[in-house]
Amino acid sequence: MRRCLLRGGLLGNNIWAIALALCSLFVMVPHTRAMPVGGQPDVKRLFRTQLEKPGEKVNLGLAYWIELHRQGKVYRCNNKFAFRSGDAIRIHVIPNSDGYAYIFLKSGSRGDRAVLFPNPKSGTDNRVLGGHDYALPTAARLKFDNDAGTEILTLVLSRKPIDMNRYHSGGVVGRAYVSSAQSGAKDLVPTRMQLCWDDPAPVIIPGEIAAEPEAPAGGESGTSASEPKCLPADLNQAGMVTVIHDDPDEVLSVDIALEHRM
Repeated sequence: MRRCLLRGGLLGNNIWAIALALCSLFVMVPHTRAMPVGGQPDVKRLFRTQLEKPGEKVNLGLAYWIELHRQGKVYRCNNKFAFRSGDAIRIHVIPNSDGYAYIFLKSGSRGDRAVLFPNPKSGTDNRVLGGHDYALPTAARLKFDNDAGTEILTLVLSRKPIDMNRYHSGGVVGRAYVSSAQSGAKDLVPTRMQLCWDDPAPVIIPGEIAAEPEAPAGGESGTSASEPKCLPADLNQAGMVTVIHDDPDEVLSVDIALEHRM
C-alpha cells in the first residue's frame, strides 16, 4: 500500500499524492515506547512519591525481595526462582509509608493456612516505617518442608493494625498476584494497583549482611521490625518487586506464589 501511493504521486508529479503518501507512513508506523517488566512505567516513581511526602496520603506501596538460605550460602532473589526442600527464607519488605506488615500462608503445599507473622514463634513486632528494609519474620526463617508444590504467601501492608484471621476469612478485594516463573501463570494486578519486578537472577548476599543467628523455636532474637537493616547501595535493586495501591486508605495485599521443588 505504501509503495503504490508513493509511485502514483511521483509519476503524476502531484504534490497532494505525495502528501497523502507521507501521511500514510505516519499512520502505519505509530510511535511506541518501551515498557518495563510488569507493563507499568511509573511504579517506582509513584512508590517514591509517597516516601517524599510522608505527611500526605498519596498511595500505599511496598517493595520486597527474598533472602534465601541454601546449603550454607545466602542469596537475594524473588519468587521468579525455584525453591527446594530444606531452603529457608525471609522476606525483606520496604514500605513507602509507616504501617503494619503481615505474612499469611494462604495455601501451603499440604493445603494448610496460617498467620506466619506476627505470632509468638516468629516475632510479634510488626510495626514498620516508610523507607526502611525489614527482614520478616523477625525471629525465625520460613523453611520449606519435603512436600513439593506451590506455596502461596500473602504479604499485607496496612496503615492501621488489622486482625489477619478476620481479614482473610472475609475475603479480599483488589489483591495482586505475583506468579512464579515456573508456573506459567501471569502476574495479575487489579486496575487500582500497579506492579513491576526487577531481574530475578539470584545475587549472593555479603557475609556481614547475612550473618544473623537463627532464633530457636518460640524464641525472640535477631532483628525486630523496629530495627531495620541497612543494605549496601549495589544491592538495592536486585530481585526487587514493587507494588502500589493508588488508594492510600486501602489495605495492600500481595499474593506471592513460591514454586517448591524437591
